[in-house]
Amino acid sequence: MIITKGINLIGAGVNKTVIIDGYPCAHTWNDSFFIIYQPSDFSGNYTFRISSFTFNLNNNCSGIVLDGTGSNVIQTKIRIDHNSFINAYDQALENQGMRGVVDNNTFNNIGYPLRSSYGDPQSWWDNWGGVEFGAADNNMYFEDNTLTGIADHVVCDCQEGNRYVFRYNTITTTKSWQGLFDMHGNQPGGFYGCFGGEIYGNQINGAATIRLLDHRGGKALVFNNNANTSYLELQVREEFDDSLDPTTNPQPQHISDSYYWNNRKNLTGDWNGVTEGGHVGDIPLRNRDFYVYLPTETFNGTSGMGAGLLADRPATCTPGTAYWATTQNCSDLTGMVGVKPSTPIAGTLYKCTSTNTWTPYYIPYPYPHPLRWDSSDTTAPSAPGIVNDGTGADTSTTISITQLSANWDSSADAESGISSYQYAITSNTAISNKIVGWTTIGLNTSVTRTGLALTVGVTYYFSVKAVNGAGLTSAAANSNGALVIDVTPPVMGPGGVRDGTGADIQWSQTSNSLSGNWDTAVDAESGISGYRYAIGVTPGGTGILGWISVGNYVLEVTTNSLTLIVGTTYYFSVKAINGVGLITSAVNSNGQYVVSIDTNDTTPPTTPAQVRDGLNTVSETGINYTTITIQANWDASVDAESGIAKYWWAVGTTPGSSNIKNWTNIGQLTLVDYTGFSLTPGVTYYVSVKAENGAGLQSSTATSSGQVVSYFIDTTPPAAPVQVRDGTGADIQWAMTNNSLTGNWDTAVDAESGISGYKYAIGEAPGATDVSGWIFVGSNVLAITKTGLTLSPGSTYYFSVKAINGAGLTSSAANSNGHYVITIDTNDTTPPATPAQIRDGLNTISQTSINYTTTTITANWDASADAESGIARYWYTICTIPTGNDVKGWTDNGQLTLVYYSGLSLTPGVTYYVRVKAENGAGLQSAIATSIGQVVMPDTTGPVISGVSAQNITTTSVKIFWTTDEPSTSQVEYGRTINYGKFTIEDPLGALKSTHDILLTDLITGSVYYFRVISRDAAGNETTSANYTFTALAPIIPINQGIHAYPNPYNLSRPGGMKFRIAGMTSGEVSIYTISGRLIKKLTGSTEISWDGTNKDNEKVPRGIYIYTITQANGDKITGKIAVTR
Repeated sequence: MIITKGINLIGAGVNKTVIIDGYPCAHTWNDSFFIIYQPSDFSGNYTFRISSFTFNLNNNCSGIVLDGTGSNVIQTKIRIDHNSFINAYDQALENQGMRGVVDNNTFNNIGYPLRSSYGDPQSWWDNWGGVEFGAADNNMYFEDNTLTGIADHVVCDCQEGNRYVFRYNTITTTKSWQGLFDMHGNQPGGFYGCFGGEIYGNQINGAATIRLLDHRGGKALVFNNNANTSYLELQVREEFDDSLDPTTNPQPQHISDSYYWNNRKNLTGDWNGVTEGGHVGDIPLRNRDFYVYLPTETFNGTSGMGAGLLADRPATCTPGTAYWATTQNCSDLTGMVGVKPSTPIAGTLYKCTSTNTWTPYYIPYPYPHPLRWDSSDTTAPSAPGIVNDGTGADTSTTISITQLSANWDSSADAESGISSYQYAITSNTAISNKIVGWTTIGLNTSVTRTGLALTVGVTYYFSVKAVNGAGLTSAAANSNGALVIDVTPPVMGPGGVRDGTGADIQWSQTSNSLSGNWDTAVDAESGISGYRYAIGVTPGGTGILGWISVGNYVLEVTTNSLTLIVGTTYYFSVKAINGVGLITSAVNSNGQYVVSIDTNDTTPPTTPAQVRDGLNTVSETGINYTTITIQANWDASVDAESGIAKYWWAVGTTPGSSNIKNWTNIGQLTLVDYTGFSLTPGVTYYVSVKAENGAGLQSSTATSSGQVVSYFIDTTPPAAPVQVRDGTGADIQWAMTNNSLTGNWDTAVDAESGISGYKYAIGEAPGATDVSGWIFVGSNVLAITKTGLTLSPGSTYYFSVKAINGAGLTSSAANSNGHYVITIDTNDTTPPATPAQIRDGLNTISQTSINYTTTTITANWDASADAESGIARYWYTICTIPTGNDVKGWTDNGQLTLVYYSGLSLTPGVTYYVRVKAENGAGLQSAIATSIGQVVMPDTTGPVISGVSAQNITTTSVKIFWTTDEPSTSQVEYGRTINYGKFTIEDPLGALKSTHDILLTDLITGSVYYFRVISRDAAGNETTSANYTFTALAPIIPINQGIHAYPNPYNLSRPGGMKFRIAGMTSGEVSIYTISGRLIKKLTGSTEISWDGTNKDNEKVPRGIYIYTITQANGDKITGKIAVTR
């Protein structure tokens, strides 16, 4: 039957009006469907509806075809509803380009219940407007349908330029591994790919293994589907005929911009994710063409996608990633799937459209579809009950100037239901003063609007209206408003505070005035209202001039009428104040040294007592291992009248001369580290220094002892210090301070040119320099106390140290493990929080209820907090009753949150408890927390040792590996005889492990060593292994510089290949010829070039004599012969 006009065919109901197909279709396209809708006039976009029938097709014909191929005018008023389709020959419904809704139907015993395709796919692709997810007139919607008896093929097939939305349907299938949905790419024979679609909220029953979608082309959103199965996956693969791409198509028909998330097994189980099928052509790539959210993967915005509350969305993102923002449960789909869900899915998919920019990308279209609305409904829905500002309970303030959030109670409509909500934002309760106009948000009952430009001190209000299924709108409900407040202090400008009126100065000739300047501070919320500055003789000090306020336009000050002392350094400190009165912490200048022009000063300053070659401030460095750098340091000069204004330095090849470097002003620095020379090996260079006072008079010249440039040039950096410790000696964990930190480190080593000095820095993370940038000290300095800092209680600070060798090369940084800063706060009158939990044993997650030793008690606990003065220490006691201290009295544990106490005599069968309390910086103590208790049941069996081996053997070192069947200590006994004679240091019992490795160093090359391993478990039971041996590698003999190819002869079976080199070569090439002059291979490289014995075709060359030519980058050549053997 062919229908050419819009029509409403309404039966009496399923199983009441039954149409039985007794006509065997010919199964050609126009004679294979029972009903063909083929409009003769597309311009009218007429209503077409078939409802309330049973179609028993007796396997003679397919069901209904909606033929929209006759025009590019889309028909959008199609509804097929409340029907039953039984026993179709092929498909029950085929849609060819029309839009509308297929709802409340049942499909039983049908091969292809639904298919989306076109008869003329190229024209549809050429006129493609793009897939618009969540739109009404862009998709055919299949919802609230029940599909049973699915034994073959797919539920919904898509190809040839079509698209669909399949949501809230219940499917029962017995076919495993069959893709329930299919989205094709391009196929042979002119079959173009699927535009794409949305699949969500569906319930799948029956099969043991479910492939939700076979995704081969187009864009897809697949989310919140549930299968009662043991296996649920989605497959991606590439179909191959890209020659079909239309010339006007904006993109190929490959998989692209697709997102799969929160699909589940049995409502709460994680799905099995995405697999790959057989590819032909370009392979779809994860995090390029498609993105997957798996709850087992942490989402940080750099790849994949995430799901959860909008507040939990990462601030940073990489383009292409996405985040499903929802207030619904992301780990349980109960009520959200299958026919007529009690809780329709709501949320917004945000896509990262450029670096760190989240853009709303998709909101599910209102459910139920508007074509299902009840036109008889003439009453508006109820307004939302309460509109709350914020994401949860109502808030009266917000600190953001770019976003606002609100949430509200659901509305109700008994006739046609709620189809969507609308919201607007105003700066007062009058809706005419809109900041954001009325915006539809689907069925979400919360919203966060970003990209706003809000004003501090202004109150903003949300207004919300509900829209029912008949399109009627409720009255608006209003929030009580959120006031934008500024709670963050401003930020000082990036250039800091400078002494002087422009660029930073180191000294000034003055007796009564000082100048300072700074960059403009920034406060995005309330702006900058002004600044305060002070002057002191230490960074942050105010002893010379207390805090003075100036306007926000003042970025430079000169203060007169001061009483300054010649030879003293003065510091400016500056704070910025924002529009609500919040103040930054002080930012300090690096100081300016005051000298005075004293016309009565007629005497020059003292000569520097000693000039030392190198940067060591104690001893002399007589050898320079570089040809480009001169280093020296000297004692400070003195001038009682006008002070030291500057130093001058020069370099010459005789004492006092300046033929290499003319006299140069270096300010008030007492060291020089200058690179840019061209020094000659074997020549001695002298550094000369003289001081100049405030009256311009210069001292006599002091000259160093001289540094001779070595013929050996050190090109390798030194080793970093082995350990950097916080504090002045043994490593500390915390310090009571607000302005100074101390660190110390081991001596670094450089076998070639020695250590000339160190650099240290301080930061709030290992390796960071945000607290204090790199500062140089001499090689004799192994400890430093840095003052003038601005520290925050509760923060951890780290020292980083680098070593500098005699050639000026710098090691990598070695970092301390940090120390936590607390300060005595006399205003703190509240005790710290009690530790939340104490766990017996050292496992930080679960409890250890049995103690297998009679000598040791272990426990760990959650850290306490104190916002005022921080946590200074913890106290612990050990007892046999939960309220006592009879085994071990109260003991200071520092800031450690674990205790490992041995040397006890515990009684088997008795339960022991650990009790802990925290103490803050003001000396106040928390309440006591007590562990559950550990009963003593002694372990008398030692660990079993296996897998002992010696690996990574060099001339001077080896690493010993072994395993034990229980966590144990690690120790190796070794020596050059069977009596051993040497031990490594045993690991502490608090660091037990089952996989062990110990590095042995300082071995004698070529020597045989005997060794055995020793492990001790937590109960103190010790096991010693059998004896083993290894041999240290023989010494490596240096290659003579006159040898340019080695090894020669070269055996093709030798690993490592043949090496070619020229002393001092930085880059070049090697050409290898036969004895007759035929080129075999050409190689390029740097200082040493390797050849593996192959020709240009990577085939092994025959044995024989070959000629080589080494050509350096400057054109110099060396030619020789090599012999190749097998």
